[in-house]
Amino acid sequence: MKYHPKCFKDWLTDPHSVTTFSKTSFLDHNKDESFEDETLINGLIKQVYSEFISYKSLNVPPPFLIKDGVFGLLNYPGENFVLYKFNDDNYSIEQYLDASLKSKFVSSIDFKRRYQNIFKISDLICKLTTNNSRAFEVFCQEILKEQGFDVTVTPKGKDKGLDIYGFIKTFDKKRESVQAVELHPFIYQIASKLNYEPLSSTLKVIVQCKQKKQGSLLSTEDIIGVEGKFEMNERSIDKEINKKTGKSDDTTELWEYLKILMVSTDLNKGARKYKNRGSLLVRVGIQLAWDLIWLSLMKDESDFDKYFNHTSGEFNEESFLKSYNE
Repeated sequence: MKYHPKCFKDWLTDPHSVTTFSKTSFLDHNKDESFEDETLINGLIKQVYSEFISYKSLNVPPPFLIKDGVFGLLNYPGENFVLYKFNDDNYSIEQYLDASLKSKFVSSIDFKRRYQNIFKISDLICKLTTNNSRAFEVFCQEILKEQGFDVTVTPKGKDKGLDIYGFIKTFDKKRESVQAVELHPFIYQIASKLNYEPLSSTLKVIVQCKQKKQGSLLSTEDIIGVEGKFEMNERSIDKEINKKTGKSDDTTELWEYLKILMVSTDLNKGARKYKNRGSLLVRVGIQLAWDLIWLSLMKDESDFDKYFNHTSGEFNEESFLKSYNE
């Protein structure tokens, strides 16, 4: 791996790159460079740590493993280190999975095999572009539905910039429902934005879906525009949610709004900083890919399970695109 400012990220996403490297092999590969060894190592460690924190902040398992852990890498840079990519035999996804997101009925081997498709799936999500531009919206709706959301895609021409609406309901005061929403990665992100109690809260949900080409990032201006559309259309969406739930204004007006922006790619640096200021919950492409993988294994009778080979874990690109783009 030749050193440059994005060499580590390129190594992760290149399907043809070696699956492991060490400090020794990295320096040997860059021995003809004009940089000092210390400069090369410090630059690489910064990239590794940045990627590690980025994935952890998204509640997505990092697609690499540091043999002696991130603590050893940061505190003992003089020692030799080894990194394994997600498709290496030594990579273990299990250590990144929260105990509540595991099941005795699903093996870590199955998780690892399906997780190896995460960049492939993320790229494919960007290709959900046909079906009158609704393919990505339908995909987002299904991701939400399988995680306990009761949501509807807004009819074309009447969406006013809002693509999906509905609610997420667990237990209510009258205990009309005795089944709590299943625990899944999205719950953690909701709880970080709202005072959400899975056993007692009902939230109104409005969603804007932004389909972008691979490599095209959402800007701060894009997010501000979405926030404006949410503010303008809350009242009209309230009426639709009342029809959907059969509840009165007196009931649903007490429900807090969950405002979601789902993006097929990612946010640029400015947009990442801006999104943390408000209550808007943003779900980017790599998170949607992880949602699909997790649901395919952990959700009973998940529609996403059909896209995976049950032996190899290989993801069927043709079948996936055909499901949404026709």
